[in-house]
Amino acid sequence: LEHATGDIVTFGDDDCWYAHDTFQHVVEAFQRGKEVISLTMYDPEQQKFGRAQKIKTSRYLTKRELMSRSSIEVFVKRACLEKNEAGPAIRFDEAFGLGATYVSGEENIFLVDLFRQGYRTYFHPEWLVYHAVQPRITRLTKAQILSKGPLFKRMYSTPIAFLLVSLFYIKKKQKNLFWEVLKATWAYQPRGER
Repeated sequence: LEHATGDIVTFGDDDCWYAHDTFQHVVEAFQRGKEVISLTMYDPEQQKFGRAQKIKTSRYLTKRELMSRSSIEVFVKRACLEKNEAGPAIRFDEAFGLGATYVSGEENIFLVDLFRQGYRTYFHPEWLVYHAVQPRITRLTKAQILSKGPLFKRMYSTPIAFLLVSLFYIKKKQKNLFWEVLKATWAYQPRGER
C-alpha cells in the first residue's frame, strides 16, 4: 500500500476479472462521496455467487457484514488509508493472510480498521467481480479454522472473541478443534497489546 499512487486502491488478483461497467460504477460512487466499496463475487461458469446473496439492496454494510467480504471485492479511496485526523495509516495486519501465522482474515481486519476510523463500506449487489467459486469443502481448512479465534480477538476484544469462537464452533460443529482454537485465541496478542 505504501507504493500505491492512484486515488483508488483495489486488491484484484490474477484470476479475477470485472464486469465491463464495474470501474465506471466505482468511480461514480467515489465521486458521490463513498469511501470504501464492496462488490459481489460471481462465478459465471457455475452461475453461482461467492456466498448467499442475503443483501438485496445497495447500502452501507454493518461491522458484522464485513466478516463476509473478500479482498477482491474491495475498492477504497487511497486517502482513507493514510494517517489523518481519523487515525493512523491503515495497512494489512501481516500476522494474518496467506503465508502468515494466521492464514485468513486480513481483509476483514482491514475493513474493520477502516470502520473504526469512520469509513463505512458501501455495498451494491449488482456490481460484480468475476472469480471461480471454490467448493464449500475447500473453503475452511484446519489452519483457517484455527485462525478464527485470533481474528476475532484482533477485531473485537478477548471476551467477545471467546464468545464468538464458541458460537462459531457450535454452528460449524467443530467441537474437536474448539479447545485448540481457544488456546490460540488466548495466546494471540494484537499489535501494541501486552
